[in-house]
Amino acid sequence: YQGLTEWWRGLDSNQRTPKRADLQSAGFNHSPTPPSGPTKRRRTEPICESEPYSQSTPWPQPKIHKVSPLISSQPSIFPSRRAKGLFMSHSSNKSRTVRQGAKPGQSGEKRAKGKPQHQRKGRPPRKSDIPNKDEDAPIWIYGRHATLAAVRNPDRRVLDLVATKNASDWITGEIAKGPVAATGVLNRMRPERPGGIDQLLPAGAVHQGIAAKVSPLPRFRLKEACAPADLKRPVIVLDQVTDPQNIGAVIRAAGALNARAVIVQDRRTPPLAGALAKAAAGALEEVPIIRTVNISRAMEGLQGLGYYCAGLAGTGRAPISDIPRAAPVAIVMGAEGAGLRQLVSETCDGLYRINIAPNIESLNVATAAAVALYELTRDTPAGDIGTQI
Repeated sequence: YQGLTEWWRGLDSNQRTPKRADLQSAGFNHSPTPPSGPTKRRRTEPICESEPYSQSTPWPQPKIHKVSPLISSQPSIFPSRRAKGLFMSHSSNKSRTVRQGAKPGQSGEKRAKGKPQHQRKGRPPRKSDIPNKDEDAPIWIYGRHATLAAVRNPDRRVLDLVATKNASDWITGEIAKGPVAATGVLNRMRPERPGGIDQLLPAGAVHQGIAAKVSPLPRFRLKEACAPADLKRPVIVLDQVTDPQNIGAVIRAAGALNARAVIVQDRRTPPLAGALAKAAAGALEEVPIIRTVNISRAMEGLQGLGYYCAGLAGTGRAPISDIPRAAPVAIVMGAEGAGLRQLVSETCDGLYRINIAPNIESLNVATAAAVALYELTRDTPAGDIGTQI
């Protein structure tokens, strides 16, 4: 055994000492076993730190050392594995690795704890996994109507206001028509070229020559915004609607038709700024936006306050004109294509549809919200809503 590892040294493929005539070509020896005769060199030292090999022992048995799982002064037959902090487990026929520092009985295949899911190696982070580090961070509002409404809102702090020459003249005249307290923001306004405003905003932002850096709106709670229930003012609930243009248009319709509030899902809703605020055209400052973790729980809270939750779906058995008016209504709407989720649909008190032409598949979620709000508020006196649309 001691000479098996070097039996081929000094010999050619046919176990012969090479000669000058044999350097041309020679057949390859396909024998899977080494020659049985003695070789020129024999190994005198043992292959590993174990007892000498004997025919009674089928394989060299390593010495057993009692080692600590972290530090050991004894040599190991697996130094590379020890260096990586991995140990072999011989409890079964198949060897498996156990992570260093794992508790007894804990499988090595179990994920290590201590880091959030989005910080672990193995896959790129999802946007829904990355938490919002600072909800009080300032945001940019751009567009003429959105910026004007934001600087007029006493609940916001205006940190910066940039405008071109034409936009500056326009907002100066509009602010002069409103409360005197809003005129103080004009002292913070600084002139800027359109290209300079582009550098402050996300790529592709249509700012109309004006933008304001303001503090975010305070968060609203369900009971604070929706209680007590009002028959004349419905509530809009959006289930997994993520497009900022659609959400902004829904908020604009809610503000125009005197809705009580808009409820959105916290994790899947884009920030209440930028394109969303521009699409809302100032209604973001008027309509309370309630961010909730669970839409079904929020609906149960509305039902506890006396609201009738009416879900809009193409499979609804009754038109929206049949929605009961004896109680205040909460209109529940799903995302385009996916619609209402099963649990949200089951939580609704009833499902209703908007009758449209058969050759048109569906309506945009913002358009459907405007139609439903108008249907529920058309009998409301004009003085309670307004006369201009």
